[in-house]
Amino acid sequence: MKAVYKNLAFQMLATVAFAVIVGGLAGHSAAADSCPLSHGFWRNHPTAWPVTSLTLGSQTYSQAELLTILGTSVGGKGGADASLILADQLIAAELNIANGSDSAPVDSTIADADDLLAGFGG
Repeated sequence: MKAVYKNLAFQMLATVAFAVIVGGLAGHSAAADSCPLSHGFWRNHPTAWPVTSLTLGSQTYSQAELLTILGTSVGGKGGADASLILADQLIAAELNIANGSDSAPVDSTIADADDLLAGFGG
């Protein structure tokens, strides 16, 4: 069962990353939209965060908890934690939306990622 979750999480990660990149570029038609920024930017610039908490899956995290997630190593070759990789990308996507990026291109992908993470608990 763990292998199934890992495979699903990697598939979802690829989808979220693609949607954030393409959605950020293709969906950037309104002048008020902000360009999407990477999870590395958000990890290194906490004072730029437009919100102080986010809900990932079914749990709400404080900014300090989110920064801990962003700062946690996801592992390496063959041992990467797909749920952490997905969480990093989801945090960036949610912060980009809160910062003014157009959410329309990625709304359903974010909902799918939240559903998947809700299955991991805590």
